[in-house]
Amino acid sequence: HCVTGVQTCALPISTQDRLVLKMVEEELTPEERAVYERMFGLNGAPKQGPGEIARSLRIHPSKVSRISASIAKKVEAYY
Repeated sequence: HCVTGVQTCALPISTQDRLVLKMVEEELTPEERAVYERMFGLNGAPKQGPGEIARSLRIHPSKVSRISASIAKKVEAYY
């Protein structure tokens, strides 16, 4: 199952994509980073869907959606 905006599918990922994801991580705000880590299950955070992320961060689901869109824009800037 994929999330709109940023893909969270279990697909093979290229070396270039890994590099982009690592570079993007450095550009994120603390709030974006918290969502990003949960979307991809990074840095010890469990992989979560948008509703779970909203509950765990105690923010509205629409805010998770806006943050995800912001992350997607940053990823797209590398392509």
